[in-house]
Amino acid sequence: MKKLFLIIFLILNCSSIVYADKLGFGVKEVDFNFDCDLDTNMLLNAGFPESSITSIKKSGFEKDQLGYKKFVSLKNEELLLSIYYNKSKKLYSGPTSTVEFSKNEKGQKEYTSYQHGGNLIMKYKISELENGEMFLLYTNYNVNDQDIKKFDKLLDEAFKLSDDGFVLKLKVLTKEYNNYLKNNPGKLGLTLPYICKVL
Repeated sequence: MKKLFLIIFLILNCSSIVYADKLGFGVKEVDFNFDCDLDTNMLLNAGFPESSITSIKKSGFEKDQLGYKKFVSLKNEELLLSIYYNKSKKLYSGPTSTVEFSKNEKGQKEYTSYQHGGNLIMKYKISELENGEMFLLYTNYNVNDQDIKKFDKLLDEAFKLSDDGFVLKLKVLTKEYNNYLKNNPGKLGLTLPYICKVL
C-alpha cells in the first residue's frame, strides 16, 4: 500500500473519483476514509485501569470513523475537507472543518481537523506511524456558551452560501477553532489514542 501522504497528494491532484455531493453530504464514501479503533494497549501502558478503559468503550469511544474530501474552489484553490461520519446512518453528513497541515518534531506530516457540539470542540490529529499504520489523537475541549454561539453563528452563515462560499466560511471557522484551543489550553478535557486503517 502506498504511503498515506502520497495518496493524499494524488487525490488532491487527480479527479478520478466523483461523488454525488460535492461537500460529502449523504454519501457512503469520500476520497479518503479512516476506520479507527481505540488503542487500548497505549492506554494500559499509560496507566489507565482496565475498568476505566471498559467504561470509555461503553461510552461510545471504542471506534471512530472520519473522512477527507477534496474540494477545488472557484479560484482553483485545493483544499481537504474533514467530513463527519454518522455512525447510526452509516453515511457521511458533510464537512465540519477544513484540514490543517503541519509537521511534528520528527518531521512527520500531520493532518488536523475539528468539529464542535455539546459545549465541546473535538480535535482530530492524524499522523502516519513508522509501520505504515495511521495514528489518530482525539482530544476534546470545554467551551463556554458564548463561544459556542459564535461557532454556531459561523456555521449557520455557511449553510446559507453556495458550496464555494460554504468552504470559505468553513476555513474561517477552522481558524477560530485553532485560535480558541491555543488561547485556552486549560480547557482540555478527554484525550484518546486510536489506530486507524485506510478503507
